[in-house]
Amino acid sequence: MMRLFSVSGFLSLFLGTLATLFTFQAGLIPFALVCSMAGFIASVSHIFIGTRLEMKMGIINRGTVGMLFCSVPVLVLLYFIFFRY
Repeated sequence: MMRLFSVSGFLSLFLGTLATLFTFQAGLIPFALVCSMAGFIASVSHIFIGTRLEMKMGIINRGTVGMLFCSVPVLVLLYFIFFRY
């Protein structure tokens, strides 16, 4: 269980960083959204496992940072939808 906890944390950071980097290229937005969804799943599982094992995690941990990185493509798309028309 601890190995899955560690892997899901690093996976959420990796996929979140990838999603953020893909956001900067307009042609790679679909890949950014796919990485973002997979990163959200990894970060939610990281937070869930940490809560289930009653671990003392601070507010800033790998799961929340990964979740913030994964939200960048969605926020950029919302910006373009609402303010660029």
